[in-house]
Amino acid sequence: MAGGYLGMVKDSVFIIVIICIFLICGCTKKESNSILSTKVPPNSNLANFDYIKDFEKNKSKFTSDTLMLTEFSTDGGMLSISRSKEKEYIVLDFWLYGETGNLNYTYWTDTVFSFIIVKQSIFDFDRPYYEGAFITDTTIRYLSYDLTSIKLFDRYKQEVKDSKFVNMTKAELESFFSELTEGIQINQ
Repeated sequence: MAGGYLGMVKDSVFIIVIICIFLICGCTKKESNSILSTKVPPNSNLANFDYIKDFEKNKSKFTSDTLMLTEFSTDGGMLSISRSKEKEYIVLDFWLYGETGNLNYTYWTDTVFSFIIVKQSIFDFDRPYYEGAFITDTTIRYLSYDLTSIKLFDRYKQEVKDSKFVNMTKAELESFFSELTEGIQINQ
C-alpha cells in the first residue's frame, strides 16, 4: 500500500508542523531526507510497553496535529502527531486505507525521533470493503528498541525469536516511517 512521495499535506491549528517538500520555495534538500533516527532510546523510568499505557492514560495532556496523506494508498491516509510538554516522548500515528485492508503503524519516539516502540496493526479484508460483509483478519506486532537490542513481540506480547522475521519487520517499519515522513519537518 505504501509508495510514492508525499503529496498534499494540511497544516493543523497549532501549526507545529512545517512542510518542507523538495523544490518548493527553492529549499535545498538536506543530507538526510527524513526525520528517522534509530539511535538509542531516551533514558526514562518507563519500560517500552509502559509508553503505550502512559499515552493511553494521559491522552488528554497531549496536543495533536493531523496531516492528510493522499499519495500512499488507494483510499488515502493520515498522520496524527501527538506531543505534550509534560512528556519526554512523541507519538506518530499513521493510518493508510485501502480497498482490501488498512494499516495502522504507531511510533513512540523520543523528542529527536529515536524509536522507543512501534505498534504495527494490519487489517486485511477478505474482499474489497465496498462489496460489503467482509471479514477482517487483524495482525498486531510490537517492535521494541532498547540500549542493547531490538525485539519483536506478537499481539500477546510474547517475544518472536525468529531473527530473520525480526530483521524483516524492523526494515519494513523503518522504511515505512522514512518514506512517509520524507520532506516533513517537525518543530520541537
